[in-house]
Amino acid sequence: MVSGETLAEIADARNPATSIHWLAFLASVTLLFLKGGNIPELSYAITGANLKLLYFVVPFAYLGIFVGQGLDSTLRNKSVIFFLLFYVWMVMATPTSSWVGGSVGRVKDFGLHVLPLVLVIPATIVTWKQIRLTFGVMALSAAVVLVSTRFFGEAASGRISLESSGTIGNSNDLAAHLLLMLSFVLYVFLDPRRNILFRGAALLSMAYGLYIILGTGSRGALVALALGGIFFFFKAPIKIRMGFLVAAVLAITIMPLVLPEATKARLGSLFGEEHLEAEESGESRGYLFRKSLEYTLAHPIFGVGPDQFANYEGKQSRAAGLRGNWHQTHCAWTQVSSECGIPAFLFLCIALGTAFTPLFRCYSSARKLGVTEVSRACLCLLLGSAMILTAVTFLSQAYHFYFAFLIGMAIVTARAGQRQLALVASRAYSLPR
Repeated sequence: MVSGETLAEIADARNPATSIHWLAFLASVTLLFLKGGNIPELSYAITGANLKLLYFVVPFAYLGIFVGQGLDSTLRNKSVIFFLLFYVWMVMATPTSSWVGGSVGRVKDFGLHVLPLVLVIPATIVTWKQIRLTFGVMALSAAVVLVSTRFFGEAASGRISLESSGTIGNSNDLAAHLLLMLSFVLYVFLDPRRNILFRGAALLSMAYGLYIILGTGSRGALVALALGGIFFFFKAPIKIRMGFLVAAVLAITIMPLVLPEATKARLGSLFGEEHLEAEESGESRGYLFRKSLEYTLAHPIFGVGPDQFANYEGKQSRAAGLRGNWHQTHCAWTQVSSECGIPAFLFLCIALGTAFTPLFRCYSSARKLGVTEVSRACLCLLLGSAMILTAVTFLSQAYHFYFAFLIGMAIVTARAGQRQLALVASRAYSLPR
């Protein structure tokens, strides 16, 4: 097996980053930390004041698009191009929106706070050392969310929610967010070169994170967790699989003993057990999903307008003499297709597909060559991506930062990983014995 540290040192020596490149990287990774850790909302909950933390970071991170090392390759990347087309279609769908004013606000917010991530990340995170640092910082952001949940979490009706946040405060949103962030904690835990104290803290964080995810009573998160577990079991190396099996058995044994009865009852409804609130929620979601498909077919080109499904459904129902649901689709995919049109949906799917295909290939190649550092990072990112993409199938998170973040991270991890693998394959250097 090839040392990831040795590879990183050689690759970084061949692709040196100047001081301005590192400053751009630091601004970028700080921005990701603020978003991943939900820091602005947490600081408001603690201080009662809007500290405008993003204002101190965003300008420098966005400037990194132009001074970073990866701008040229970023602008040529298919995933970036298709994600930009996705946004262009959102803009084009705004003039025909059922409420133009509401759509303008959503499109503006997305363009200022989400879209740039797909440019910032690939332009500023280039070397493998920077990949490792970014994964570590995202693991730290997961720890911040866990700590904030410990102090600001509320358990009502058997469901944990986060009082300090409006973005991920909802039980389902909190669970989905943790599914993604904990994959970076897993990366820290699996890294044998990390300090044993860090690995121990990572293990405890994952255990507590699993408790919170299940404690939210989110059935969508449970489905995502199960699919993620299956993916991890079949794709992980054999030694890691054995450890995963042991951990899974312990979790299945212990978690039912510590979860509240109300939580277990709600999750049990996924397997046919009776639960009135869960059944009503399921009926509501089913109705909204059918309506989202109906609006997609009725407005296939530009949809009913970005962020306007709830308003459109409510007004249409009221015009028909009905009360209406007045809620989002609870499915990110049909949220896009019904609000922005089928072309926007296709652009988004192609952007994700063209980002993850190279990442998966990089993982497969790294395993064959025995470059464990690269394969470990790719596996953890693929796992977190698989779980969050499953979770958002049951959530209205199309305009959150997840898609841009995943595409950006997939691009940089695959790109830096392939550079490491090329060094091994070319035999351009001699590894120390």
